[in-house]
Amino acid sequence: MPSAAESLILLYVLGIVFASLPVAMLLRGRRVPALPASMPPLPAMTSLLPPGAPPLPVDYYAPPHGELFLPPAPDSRSWSRQDAWFAFVLAVVVAVLMGPVSAYLVAKAGFGEDTKISFTAGLFITQIVFQAGVIGLVLAWLVAYRKFNLVQRFGLRARGFWMTTGLTLLCLVLAYIGVILVSLVSQSLMENLTGLDLKQQGLVESAPEITDNTTRVLMLITLCLGAPLMEELIFRGVLYSVMARYLNPWYACVASSLFFGLIHGNLLSLIPLTVLGMFLAEAYRRTGTLAVPVLMHAIFNLISYLAIFYGPPELRQ
Repeated sequence: MPSAAESLILLYVLGIVFASLPVAMLLRGRRVPALPASMPPLPAMTSLLPPGAPPLPVDYYAPPHGELFLPPAPDSRSWSRQDAWFAFVLAVVVAVLMGPVSAYLVAKAGFGEDTKISFTAGLFITQIVFQAGVIGLVLAWLVAYRKFNLVQRFGLRARGFWMTTGLTLLCLVLAYIGVILVSLVSQSLMENLTGLDLKQQGLVESAPEITDNTTRVLMLITLCLGAPLMEELIFRGVLYSVMARYLNPWYACVASSLFFGLIHGNLLSLIPLTVLGMFLAEAYRRTGTLAVPVLMHAIFNLISYLAIFYGPPELRQ
């Protein structure tokens, strides 16, 4: 468990992220239209088809370089201010349930930093239920209330299977190199700045003691299925997308990635996970499909899972 001092520092950083939102709103530049001037609007493109021909599928129109989303279909909906409020409330709720807020409350409740969590099958089942609940909440907002087409909204058909796989592996290699390089200097940096003896996440320290196969399988499902789906849907699919729509895209990338690092509740992994989040956000922006960061996240966690149980201690992330 993180100490109260470590949790308090994380809570301060979280507060800074939230406090920066109104500043970013004041400094935001004028947003560009959804379709660039160099690209003709959708009706003009469809008018080039022969009479009676069916309309081209949405994923026919590849996004121009640097654009976040595919050009919308005529019946599509764009992100609105109510989505911005939903993203903000969602960020607060996730922070309370997962991040430094919950870690600080647990630390203040009397559990010391040497207290170890017992990672049982029941704990991972609870986590899976929580992940499924959060995913269901977000999908209910996007599909049932906002009437979004998720395939179009998140560009799930923007790339073919092989293209998605290739882009995932390429982006993952770059992300891993970046995370490893940052990890080499972040530990000593954070310890010098805080004056604390920082430890790895409790799961990383205690997971090797798990010997029950059922618990290990549930942990695998939690890390490689539930976490990538829930966290990418929240942080890249909603938070980053909404922030990039209304604020500076670079701020959206850094702020959403920093929040992604914070909710893991560990000061030592804050910088590496923030860097990972930035790679995931950039992969989403450049590929135009949420499938790429989801797969990147899943493979990243799978490598960490294998390193925890079968690799040497120095490889654990």
